[in-house]
Amino acid sequence: MPAEGALRGVSDMIVSSKLLVLQSKRLLLTNASVKRRMSGGEKSEAEARLEGAVQSALERYNSAVLTWSSAMTPQYRLVAYNSLIGKAERLRASLANPPGELSADDRREVLADLRALQHIIDGWRDIARSSMAEAVA
Repeated sequence: MPAEGALRGVSDMIVSSKLLVLQSKRLLLTNASVKRRMSGGEKSEAEARLEGAVQSALERYNSAVLTWSSAMTPQYRLVAYNSLIGKAERLRASLANPPGELSADDRREVLADLRALQHIIDGWRDIARSSMAEAVA
């Protein structure tokens, strides 16, 4: 269908444009960091702003990939699994440091949950690594 092909082309352009913005911001940050290291100076406010801009550009790129890319692409899987890993790591941190005291039974249950969650995270990392290798190849 021609309309689906056109939509796919627009989707690819959206993702590509977000990637180009991200790469440009990373280059600007790298340039600023190299200049600072060569001069022996402290991190400037401009460099800190660039770090924030890179993080924002990465979030916009990831959002575009999840919204516009085909779930069959290694790029999509890499972003999706990295997102899952980040969320699971935040959950793990909150489970590892619960507010207040837990009973011995609750502590054992939380420890079992933490082990299971770590196993899931490790599996997702393996999938993300293979997706990264596919995306680079």
